[in-house]
Amino acid sequence: MAHAPPGNAFALALGSRITGLAQQALGQPSEALISLDQAMRAFAAVEMPFEAARAHLEWATCAAATDATLAVPAVQESLAVFERLGAKRYARRARRLLYKLGTRPRSTLYRHPSTTPLSPREREIVQLVAEDLTTAEIAERLIISPRTVTTHLDRIYTRLGINSRTALVRYAIEAGLLPPKP
Repeated sequence: MAHAPPGNAFALALGSRITGLAQQALGQPSEALISLDQAMRAFAAVEMPFEAARAHLEWATCAAATDATLAVPAVQESLAVFERLGAKRYARRARRLLYKLGTRPRSTLYRHPSTTPLSPREREIVQLVAEDLTTAEIAERLIISPRTVTTHLDRIYTRLGINSRTALVRYAIEAGLLPPKP
């Protein structure tokens, strides 16, 4: 446990974080998890969301070595905070860890359905997905490669904060991107 002057919550939080990182480096993952959890809670108590998310991400990195199922939700929570605060470097770090853990990062940035951040080509692809065409069928219809369709879909998913064709169709309906049925 970290030692800090009485009543100095920030110093306690920082000490717990440093202790946890040292324990992790020394090959003491159980102790590191406890210290990093204390750091996260202490930073949250003094209303320092960035530092709390950073400690949570470090906790998840340590936990990932033994149990990815515990780490993934912690990384996703950290990513949400980093995105909300505009901490791009740490958001990238969280996304990289999610990919390493076999999980596709989902953006937590809320997009209002009435504002469409999609290009005309992306809207075209969304409409074809809504028609239940496969990637190959979309590529053939638009005279582009299937890889290009996949790239467009990846960008659309990231931009909208979704991760499936079903969610994409739901978004398209709510945003009014689909032409009315006759």
